[in-house]
Amino acid sequence: MVSHDRAFLDNVVTSTLVMEGKGRVGEYVGGYTDWVRQRPVAVVVDAPRRAATPVVAKSARKSGS
Repeated sequence: MVSHDRAFLDNVVTSTLVMEGKGRVGEYVGGYTDWVRQRPVAVVVDAPRRAATPVVAKSARKSGS
């Protein structure tokens, strides 16, 4: 069964299949709330910072008379 109704899932299902990314499917006992308690903690990794590229100002145009 597929549903976005979390309360419905909590009251009906006995296990939850979760698409975890990179082709992995995790199975957890219970409904949505149970999955929230059991799920692995997401690890956020900051992307390496690139060195700032210097900005070179264009020289002002000379007005010809």
